[in-house]
Amino acid sequence: MLTITLIGDKNFSLKDIEKVNHLGSIKTYYSVDMLEYIVEFEEFVSDEKLRRIMGLPKGYKVGSAYDALIYSLATYEDDCIKLDYPKEKLSRLSFKAEIFVNLRFSFIKTMKRILRQSDFPQNIYVCDDFGSILSLHDFNKLDWNSEKGSIPCN
Repeated sequence: MLTITLIGDKNFSLKDIEKVNHLGSIKTYYSVDMLEYIVEFEEFVSDEKLRRIMGLPKGYKVGSAYDALIYSLATYEDDCIKLDYPKEKLSRLSFKAEIFVNLRFSFIKTMKRILRQSDFPQNIYVCDDFGSILSLHDFNKLDWNSEKGSIPCN
């Protein structure tokens, strides 16, 4: 799975994510510990594209695949967050970064479609794990079809 990090102020939470109408989702739920919010999708992908992604032999027919957006909550007190986001890096943001949500996904088109919805929280930043922290607005303007930066995450 691929990962990006959503960065918000103290008021940002998984409840904000839960309010989003995840268009095309087939199931939503919280993990047992309530630190993850999971949204499942059934995505149609072309046979050839999926065959190449999965490394399957030519002629293998698949019409759809499942994807999940997994939102995992973290705070600045978590050691991995402190390592990845030193305070001087976060000082450029327009607010004090306190809530971090790691978003894991398999298909860029699913993530891109949801983050571009008008009901997705707008006052957040996104880290593409190449070291760039962008406003959601600027992140959504990235060229997802170019070779360079086609997967802006780790």
